[in-house]
Amino acid sequence: MNWRHVWYDFQVWRVLTSLFYLEVSFYAIFLAILLYRFSRDVEDFVFANRSADYAWFLIFAAFCMIAMQAVRPAYLYYEGVIVAISYLWSRYFSTQSVSFVFGIQVPGIYLPYALIILFFVAKNGAVPVGATQGFISGFVYYYLKHEYPAQGGVDYLETPAL
Repeated sequence: MNWRHVWYDFQVWRVLTSLFYLEVSFYAIFLAILLYRFSRDVEDFVFANRSADYAWFLIFAAFCMIAMQAVRPAYLYYEGVIVAISYLWSRYFSTQSVSFVFGIQVPGIYLPYALIILFFVAKNGAVPVGATQGFISGFVYYYLKHEYPAQGGVDYLETPAL
C-alpha cells in the first residue's frame, strides 16, 4: 500500500483493497478456498451467534496489519487475513488434523506456520511479509482477548456496542 497516494491524492480505498485484492490465478483460488474453510469454522464455532465479535476481530487484525506497515511495508494483505483467521482457528481446533497441500496432514496447532512456509515457497523464497504480519495480529488478538484476561487482566478488546 502506498501511503503517499492515500494521504496526498485522497485514494482512501487503497486501505481496504490492500486487504482483499489478488490477481486471478490458481494460487488466488487456493487462497479463497482456505479463507472460506477456516473463516466458516471460526464464525460458526468460535464466534457462534456473535457476528459482531467476529467483525471486531477482523477489524482489529486489519488495523494491526496496516499499522505494522511502519515497521515493514507490504502492499497486499490477503494472505495476512487468512493467516490471522487460521491462527485463531488453530488455537481452538489445535487437536484437529488438517489435510494440506498434496494430502500432507498437519496438526491444527501448526496450521499458521505451515501456511507461512507455503507462502514462502509460493513466492520463490521471498519473505511473506503480509502473512507474517497476519500471524502477529492473530497472536495479539488471541492474547489480549483470551490469555491476558484469563490471567486476571482486563479485556482490552471488548466488542463496541451501540
